[in-house]
Amino acid sequence: MPWLKRSIGQVVCQLSRILLPRQIKRDKTLQGQIDKDAAGITFYDTSASIECCIIRRVIHKLNIAVQVRDVGRHYHYCVEVLEGGQGRLPCIRIETPREEAQWIYGRQAVQAYLEERFSGRSTFNLPQIATE
Repeated sequence: MPWLKRSIGQVVCQLSRILLPRQIKRDKTLQGQIDKDAAGITFYDTSASIECCIIRRVIHKLNIAVQVRDVGRHYHYCVEVLEGGQGRLPCIRIETPREEAQWIYGRQAVQAYLEERFSGRSTFNLPQIATE
């Protein structure tokens, strides 16, 4: 019955788009800095996933401009997620100029990272990539 789960997910996500939470308001300089910080973040999702829908709501609420890639519509985005390691959704890819790209997988971890980094509290630590 995967079709039932997908159908329910589509209905929930459509309702979620209609009932979006209120965005955080910031002054222009702070919002510019937030947008600059978020430029290196890419969010990979599917349109019918309830967990991805929750992350989209968090992104809207925090008023951050991240790149969103729909894995269900573009095969090469799916390949990127698989090359990242775990191949789970939702996930985000964080690119910084000095380091290798880091991936965060799972709704709770992604939500915690975004809220910690962009809501004013900056105590979240990125998971370390194991090197052998």
